Amino acid sequence: MKKIKQLILLLLFVAVIVLISCNKDECTDTNVYTYNAENGQCENCEGMIGFNIFDIQAIRTTRNAECLDLSGQKLVFLLDTSMIENFQEFGDNKLEEYNFKGSRFDSCELFFNNILESDFAGADLSKLEFGYAIIEGYVDEYTIIPDGCPAVENDSLYCIR
Repeated sequence: MKKIKQLILLLLFVAVIVLISCNKDECTDTNVYTYNAENGQCENCEGMIGFNIFDIQAIRTTRNAECLDLSGQKLVFLLDTSMIENFQEFGDNKLEEYNFKGSRFDSCELFFNNILESDFAGADLSKLEFGYAIIEGYVDEYTIIPDGCPAVENDSLYCIR
């Protein structure tokens, strides 16, 4: 009888653990999209494809611009310009170590500034407008590189125009 009680307690314990672990995978925020490296898409927890809401303050704080439609943005303003002494829009500023996974750069501008050591996995850079700039970072098989950039070597993009 004692062994049966122990077995029941063990089964209850296992059941509770399973329930707790199942709830961790529950979809709680369908407005958050993350890059899926298996298919090159930005998906929410339900598998729907989309982009995150553009929040300049969050990007400036975290350098996380994953799954954003950055269309039409002047990328230098992703920097917290109030923290840069004598900031100039065309002043050789550096956006370093940003997460641009899955983001769209349609008609974005980057002139006389650089993006360095950033993650462009799955990003569409094909219509990025840039000049006198360096774009350097990690890419994957789904990244669409900017027109006129040399072919990607290994998983790195290094483009100067």
